[in-house]
Amino acid sequence: METKRAESLQIANASSRTSLLYPKRRTDLNVRVVDGETVILDRMGEVIHCCNQTATIIWDQCNGEKAAEEIAKILEERFDVETGVALDDVCRCLKQMQALNLLESGEM
Repeated sequence: METKRAESLQIANASSRTSLLYPKRRTDLNVRVVDGETVILDRMGEVIHCCNQTATIIWDQCNGEKAAEEIAKILEERFDVETGVALDDVCRCLKQMQALNLLESGEM
């Protein structure tokens, strides 16, 4: 399959806190870890997404069982950041994943 484009998932600087509940990864995506970063192949959209370290941690937690606040707690502990900063990062990343159609619909 020829890939049309590649997308990069990274934490943006703008604040966009929102109430994102129990995000869950789409089950039809092919996922591999390459050099510590997650590479997601979306065959349906013919897109390859590359997650940075923070987005990889968030992606790994998107199992439909953890709320954004719980995922933020993991970032707090991993990177020694304040609660608000971690939650902002998680919400921004989840919104981007949702916009890229990487999460199951209706889970957010």
